[in-house]
Amino acid sequence: MKKIISGTIYWQQKEKDLERRYQILCEATHTITKEKLVIYQQLYENFSFFAMLKEEFLTKFEEVKTEEVKSKEIENKPKQENQSREVEKEETEMDSDLAAFLDTSDPAEKLEWLYQLKKHLNEHLMSSIEISMDLPVRTDSLEERLDYVKRHLQTVARFESNRLR
Repeated sequence: MKKIISGTIYWQQKEKDLERRYQILCEATHTITKEKLVIYQQLYENFSFFAMLKEEFLTKFEEVKTEEVKSKEIENKPKQENQSREVEKEETEMDSDLAAFLDTSDPAEKLEWLYQLKKHLNEHLMSSIEISMDLPVRTDSLEERLDYVKRHLQTVARFESNRLR
């Protein structure tokens, strides 16, 4: 019987689509029946984990050949590189702005940074801002969440910034 190697990628024989891949995690033995099992994870959608009898797994799935994966990656590489460079540039710019926002302790300065961050605003950034200020991460629209943070900063600036400590 074929040896199962951790990390090997397989796909279902009837669906020879590289997007429907599965990765072997390990081979296991059933505690009661002593049958050999394959523990694997789907590499798409919700990345669920599964277990299947080894014989059944080997009949339903086929190993992805390394050359096929490499040729598929080479076809998509130029387009992906350009997209990843743009995303990386935007993330770097956003991260530096977020870092400056987090480093600022004055609420009035935080408000100024918040206006600058507005052009990069997304769910992740808004959640980071809310968490950094010990505010609840809300599920409202980004605009409503931004208004909530602004009002909080204005309140803090008004009542806490000039207090004697």
